[in-house]
Amino acid sequence: MIRSFLIFWLLFIWHTAKAQNEDLTDLLNIGLVMPHEQKGFDAAQLGKIETKILSLLAKNGISSQGVADGIVCYPVAEIYDEKEANTGMANIIVVDINFTLFVRQVDEKTVFASTTVRVQGSGNDRNRAINNAISNLKPDDRRWADFTAAAKKKIAEYYARMCATLQTQADQYAQMNQTERAIGRLMNIPKEVPCHKDAQKKAIELYRLHVDRICAKALQQAKASLAANDYHTAIFQLGLIDPSSKCYQEANTLTSQAGREADEQFKREWDLMLKVYSDQVELEKYRWKAITEVAAAYWKSQQYDYNVIVVK
Repeated sequence: MIRSFLIFWLLFIWHTAKAQNEDLTDLLNIGLVMPHEQKGFDAAQLGKIETKILSLLAKNGISSQGVADGIVCYPVAEIYDEKEANTGMANIIVVDINFTLFVRQVDEKTVFASTTVRVQGSGNDRNRAINNAISNLKPDDRRWADFTAAAKKKIAEYYARMCATLQTQADQYAQMNQTERAIGRLMNIPKEVPCHKDAQKKAIELYRLHVDRICAKALQQAKASLAANDYHTAIFQLGLIDPSSKCYQEANTLTSQAGREADEQFKREWDLMLKVYSDQVELEKYRWKAITEVAAAYWKSQQYDYNVIVVK
């Protein structure tokens, strides 16, 4: 399993490095918080609503990778009318549903944007009618575009106001060895905000601290694996060490030692990774990808309870 995972990882960074250079911060991150239960809707229907919301957010340049800086998007769904209608052939159930979306900064209790869309659905029973109504939520509805545009404007104003504070906090988190948290805060500052470039520069500096911190752990684990003659695990751990880290030279020496014992397949995969590392342009692309993944991991670790948000 270690072997197959290593091959997957090496191929991943190779394809990442070969991808076109793009602005990896183009997508604004707003955490989507869904209710575990909502009156009138079952779990499957809430799942369908979540899929619809993720689609409309993505269509309007917003990702949802976890709660960033307390900014969340959440829905409130309400069945406001339900009736039975006769089509002449059979009776059907018709439901009217209000779907309201909010974007809110939870800690400041500030609503950045909200909009309500009413949809109707019909079916042979209540469940089918609700499912039909959910299917009538269209991600390309102009109202969603207006909603997300308003949210983006308010969020940009929020970050412009908070820029100095966020950068100071990032330094403080880094001093406490919370580099993921520090990078996560900086990388979520939208490109429209004046301090965006300064925040990215600081994120790069903190990433260097981050790789120094994780490389020591990976190096220690690689040494333990070598001592146990577990060369496959050793090479995997060494492959996690970025060339910019302070322990890369020692890692490279250990890699040569492990490589003499490993099979030809591992040597080929290791050479593939070194090829990426040797090209400075491709390596820079890979590092930016790595920085965004560190930020995404931090965002995903942040959770809010839906009921607490709605009450606030």
